[in-house]
Amino acid sequence: MFDQKIEEIPAPAPFSTSSLLSLASQKLNLGVQQIMEILQFLFEHGFITYHRTDSTRISVTGQNIARMFLEKVGKKEFFLPRSFGDEGAHEAIRPVKPISPEELKELAYEKYAQGISQNHIRVYQLIFNRFMSSQMKNPKVLFQKVCFKIADKEIVKDIPVKIEEEGWLHFLSMQIYPLFENKDYSVTDRRSYKKHTIQLYTQSSLIDEMKQKKHRETFNICKDGRNTFQKRVCVRR
Repeated sequence: MFDQKIEEIPAPAPFSTSSLLSLASQKLNLGVQQIMEILQFLFEHGFITYHRTDSTRISVTGQNIARMFLEKVGKKEFFLPRSFGDEGAHEAIRPVKPISPEELKELAYEKYAQGISQNHIRVYQLIFNRFMSSQMKNPKVLFQKVCFKIADKEIVKDIPVKIEEEGWLHFLSMQIYPLFENKDYSVTDRRSYKKHTIQLYTQSSLIDEMKQKKHRETFNICKDGRNTFQKRVCVRR
């Protein structure tokens, strides 16, 4: 029999500047300078909080924004406020109004928010979904422990197979696999790939590494949206 267990998945922290730049450049295929210009627009037009921050803190005001939105969409029972940090000068990047990405798109169509492009909405959706997830109950997911035997190698993995309680997965997705039966499976397709042991940096991976090493240039990049990423970055070994 496969071992099964139900796990509670912790809520993700809301975005700081560096974590948002990293994910947006990776998922949306946008350059850092372009992302910063979009954030500047959203901030100046009153849709998000100040976007140059290394904080993940959510104030009581921010928590109430999440509560109001969940009440509006009939999901009040999912609300679970979290601060993600102590009091400070700045907060994480979050919406300042209980407005969904779909509602922002409608405002753009009705010309109440001129200048909003599809990329503005895509970036806002990342911010909105991460923020809402940070203020909701944790999902409970059923995992199966599965043993993969290929040639002379054996790999044991915990595979998510069923969402028992949705929680913040209402806003962020998680790949769920079909339940495995208690039997042997045949390998129908096997492929091998060669790759370099040292990978070239992408903008996303470079930001992540600089953040991990607490490189002083990281926040210079985040705070200066007028200059290109390529001009500002200086990697020191």
